[in-house]
Amino acid sequence: MVAVTLIITGVIAAVTLIWGVTTYNSFITLQNTVEQTWGNIDVLLKQRQDEIPNLVDTVKQYADHEQDIFKDVAEKRQQMQQASTKQEKVQAEQGLQGALGNLFAIAEDYPDLKANENFKDLQDRITGIENEIADRRERYNEAVTTYNTKQEQIPAAIIAGLMGLKEETLFEVDRDELTAENAYSGIQDM
Repeated sequence: MVAVTLIITGVIAAVTLIWGVTTYNSFITLQNTVEQTWGNIDVLLKQRQDEIPNLVDTVKQYADHEQDIFKDVAEKRQQMQQASTKQEKVQAEQGLQGALGNLFAIAEDYPDLKANENFKDLQDRITGIENEIADRRERYNEAVTTYNTKQEQIPAAIIAGLMGLKEETLFEVDRDELTAENAYSGIQDM
């Protein structure tokens, strides 16, 4: 009887240990996926930031009196560069997206600017980067949703609590940003 109890206890302990290790490892995998997908977004955000001064300089040649818009783009770009956490970058990204939409909207008032090859090139590159960011944002949000859901599920929530895991924040687009995206993706088609 004691032997059977010891065997049952041993089996339960082994199953619990295997489950704990497996759950721990799955959280590590999910964390790495979230970090990897964020890293992909971060690279694209930096690439876009590098293109912005060229775009501003090109637009200034045609619309130098639009100083408020140039100042706004510069401020939003600086906020983006100074952002250090994911949350700060997401917030700065939303502001920068709107400012870029306003900058691209200037082209409507300046036909020579719309015809400028350098402007078209920059617009195409930035729009291409924006499309990649949107694609990567979707992948990131999928990874975050999987990670957050696993943390909430029982019994995995026990391991998540022991690991001290925190919920990750989705990279969401607000309504103002959608308007700006539509504004300058529409300009590209002109």
